[in-house]
Amino acid sequence: MNKINFFSFLLFSFFCFNFSYSETINAAILDESIKTVRLDYQTPNLYESQILLGFMNDMATNGFDPGYDAECPNNTPNQFYFKTNTHKLIIQGVGYYDSALTFPLGILTNQTGIIKIKVNSFEGFSSSQNFYVHDNVTNSYHDIKNGIFEIFLNSGLHENRFTLAFSNTSILLDVSTFESTTTFSTVVSESNWVTIVSPQALQKVEVYNINGKKMAELTCSQNEVSFDMNAFSKGVYVVNAYNISGVSSKKLLLH
Repeated sequence: MNKINFFSFLLFSFFCFNFSYSETINAAILDESIKTVRLDYQTPNLYESQILLGFMNDMATNGFDPGYDAECPNNTPNQFYFKTNTHKLIIQGVGYYDSALTFPLGILTNQTGIIKIKVNSFEGFSSSQNFYVHDNVTNSYHDIKNGIFEIFLNSGLHENRFTLAFSNTSILLDVSTFESTTTFSTVVSESNWVTIVSPQALQKVEVYNINGKKMAELTCSQNEVSFDMNAFSKGVYVVNAYNISGVSSKKLLLH
């Protein structure tokens, strides 16, 4: 068996049959720097599937590599996959790991409702490695290593909204670099009461910490809403405000 087909066999065995990857590595005396992460996905109608990403160093590229990459079946009404420029992959082998890399996620669901994404397992990474789903609409990061990402989606195809990320870049941004959005404005009082004012009636307000964990959610129907954040620890938070025009995000600093 040649090198490409051999590694393809390992990836498929780990993904499809849940073999012990660490034992396989020891048995095959493989490069311990190879990293893999497997994601679980659940649809609104509780259909479950998994996808696998493997960092294969110099044995694969970020393009399509026969023997490393496995395409998503096109004849299923519910799909979860890594999206490249030309392919939809349920197994993707790429080159060297870099924490700055991100991988677009594609979702096709035939039912409106809540979808869920979480890390099933990972190998070759440090135990401190984090994994996130980045929501490109709300610009929020959601920790899927220590928690489950849940979001309400309409039925249909969602290919440009979510990415798998290995670092939360919002943590690296200075709060002062964020400008006020035109959709809503916020006022934080000295007593840590937050007031949000929107030109249109607000529908919902969400508050996330910098790790992507949802800390609070409020439903509303007025142009202005105020809430108390004194129970929150000092630090940076992301506020998502929803109205009929969509959603906008803004960072808040609690002193």
